[in-house]
Amino acid sequence: MFPFAKPKLLPSYANIPYTPLAEHPNPRQRFWKHVYKILSVLFVVAAVITTICLLHNPKLEHLQQPSAPIPVIPAEFRVVGLVFYGRRSRVEILHCYLKQNLKTNGGLLDEVIFLARTDDVEDLAFLDQLVHETPGYSKNDLADKNSRASRVTYGQAWEVVERG
Repeated sequence: MFPFAKPKLLPSYANIPYTPLAEHPNPRQRFWKHVYKILSVLFVVAAVITTICLLHNPKLEHLQQPSAPIPVIPAEFRVVGLVFYGRRSRVEILHCYLKQNLKTNGGLLDEVIFLARTDDVEDLAFLDQLVHETPGYSKNDLADKNSRASRVTYGQAWEVVERG
């Protein structure tokens, strides 16, 4: 009936599937694991609440770092910011900081000059709108092929600002 040798029977414990200890910890390990997770979450929540309370406590205002004083610039000097305009996405981010630093808003900049070095019509339209809406902004188109400025390199771009 069996042309081959009869197979050996394995002991009964060999048929039990292997399960790693980490999958089925004993109840004590499982309990402390959950306690650790809960305490970790509570610690993070307590740290956030403490930080918020400390930041908004009027009794602790003397501990906050004072802001740096704005330097006094003589009236005969003009502070002009030159911004190379090539991509709308970059200037959208930069616009709030430039506007905040204009002298009309309590900053240092008398004027911001955008040096347009792009041929993209949509980007140039956005720049025109920005210059029109914001006093203190002006535009100099360096990409204009008919102007002397089209030959201006990045190192020579400061020459568009009036001296003195």
